[in-house]
Amino acid sequence: MARDGLKRKLTVVFSADVVGYSHLTLRSIDGEGVTSGEEALKVIAEKPFNVAIMDINMPGGIDGIEALKEIKRVQPLTEVILLTGHASVETSIEGMKVGAIDNLLKTVNLEDLMVKIADAVEKKDSHDQRNPQCPN
Repeated sequence: MARDGLKRKLTVVFSADVVGYSHLTLRSIDGEGVTSGEEALKVIAEKPFNVAIMDINMPGGIDGIEALKEIKRVQPLTEVILLTGHASVETSIEGMKVGAIDNLLKTVNLEDLMVKIADAVEKKDSHDQRNPQCPN
């Protein structure tokens, strides 16, 4: 997929306090904002998403790392980008070990985020082609 534009329908679930919905819709991305890890899991259980953008420190009982683990269990090919306001090597390593494609420091530049989303979609597409029977 070309990085200069996302050429097919892209669905993203994202931490609403981190990424503005209007920024995504302006780029023709079908996004769904959530305010907690629990809400993210509920939304992901209802429909498949290409990419999830999660804050590591989400409010509620489930943080971004726990949400990542559950997303990978339910939709193993959904790519997850973690965002944090507190750079922690340990948390970044933990996120990558359980399946995050990347960790970004808030506040993330929108152009940088779009590149990371394009990378995540490329990886998901590659997995989809190799594993057509695997659930999203």
